[in-house]
Amino acid sequence: MRVYLTWFARRPAARAVVLFSALNLFMVLFFTLLVPPLLRGTTANTDSPLVIPEDLLVRVAIAAFTFGVIVWSVRPGQRSGAELAFLALVGVVFVGITTVYYLPILALVVISVVAHFWLSLRRTTLLSIGTIAVTSPIWAGMHTQGSLLIPAAITGLISVIATVYIMLSFEMVIKEARAREELDASHRQLLHYRDLEIQHAHLEERTRISRELHDTLGHHLTAQRFDLQVMLKLAPPENAPLRAALQRALERNREAIGDVRRAVQALQPGELQTGLREALEELLALWPDRHTVDFRVSGQEYEVSGDVKLAVYRAAQEALTNARKHAPGQEIHLRLRFEDDAVVFEARNRMPTERVPAGEIDTGGQGLRGLSERARALGGKFRMQRLEGEFSLWMSLPAFAY
Repeated sequence: MRVYLTWFARRPAARAVVLFSALNLFMVLFFTLLVPPLLRGTTANTDSPLVIPEDLLVRVAIAAFTFGVIVWSVRPGQRSGAELAFLALVGVVFVGITTVYYLPILALVVISVVAHFWLSLRRTTLLSIGTIAVTSPIWAGMHTQGSLLIPAAITGLISVIATVYIMLSFEMVIKEARAREELDASHRQLLHYRDLEIQHAHLEERTRISRELHDTLGHHLTAQRFDLQVMLKLAPPENAPLRAALQRALERNREAIGDVRRAVQALQPGELQTGLREALEELLALWPDRHTVDFRVSGQEYEVSGDVKLAVYRAAQEALTNARKHAPGQEIHLRLRFEDDAVVFEARNRMPTERVPAGEIDTGGQGLRGLSERARALGGKFRMQRLEGEFSLWMSLPAFAY
């Protein structure tokens, strides 16, 4: 139930269908409760069904069942063949009941709205016209005497006018609802990209600070330790206070080096404290479109430097983000290969032909430019291109580059 409510909350078009259907069903129910069945040549009770408990219960039950079917029909997911057949059967029965006992237009104002959720306006209009063409003569034959042409024509004209009015009203609402859906989807995508960029900046800054600590403070403390060891070796054996002071200095230096190492380890991004393959698998596990990603690893995995690990991780993030932005729904193939002295990462995905002209991809994007600069700084190679409707990103880095 919570999944359905969340889905409806994010789908204004589905909410519009449910709202219009509820209003139309209420109108149909109200009409059938006030007007007795229009059966020619019967001696049925002509009292309003509103005062007959059995008739009241039957009409309310039919309306509630129909509304439940409508809500069920626009739920998330694909409809199976059996489900579509059931929906068609419910529609035919609903049209049949209203045609036999009342007016076919009562069913059309509901069915045309639901049909337009899946079909275009043109197809929905053709479906409505076909239904009117079939039901109008049937209704005229059952409820009028003499020539059927004029009653059928009048019934069809009224049905067409009412259906057109409902369809045009619903078309405006559904267009606005779908525009709102696209806007909401774009907003969620922008938020996702923003979070990714914040995460990227966070990873890079922590890595930079960690590297600075390791390369500067760690280097100086290590050099200091060598100096203290030399001084201790040169200190006269008889000068016990000096040797004790040097020993204490060496101990404090050892503790300082340990503190720096722990700080460097703590500053390492949590995502990159595991192996490279595991880090990428954790990234994919959290990716919204995981079902579109084909990730494979070849070669015997070995430990690589933190800079190489971060570069490959960023390349994977950038490839996933670009695929989701420029080729949504398309399958993306990620390949990680461990060679003897290099780590190779490759990403490929199909792209709509109108997105980018064939040839080399524009490298103006900050993310892609950053990957190219990072690869060069590590002594590696980076390229990207689009050929025959496929975008590819390739990066090769020395396994132990810093």
